[in-house]
Amino acid sequence: MTDIPEGYPLFGPKGFSYHITWEEVSCIPFSVKQHIRSVCHCDGNGFWLDGCLDKIDMSYYINHSETPNLWHDKDADIFYADRNIKEGEELTCLYPVEERDWLTE
Repeated sequence: MTDIPEGYPLFGPKGFSYHITWEEVSCIPFSVKQHIRSVCHCDGNGFWLDGCLDKIDMSYYINHSETPNLWHDKDADIFYADRNIKEGEELTCLYPVEERDWLTE
């Protein structure tokens, strides 16, 4: 929608985080579990919610790239522009191997 200057903070912390085990949601349909895996940080034990699933913000749609234009300050939970980003350019971040649940599930 607009150019984004290097260093600009795009998405900040959601304020809370809850861990839900896969066992707790064992009765939900497979398609719902697949959706959860596509929008939440997951591991073999479960997933984390940092907001209501019906109020997902745009940070959930940041794609992985080996040459990203965003970086994630995990301590502050803020995404920053790693360089100047042109209007219309896809937002990407380098997800660490331990966060790449699509490789393990």
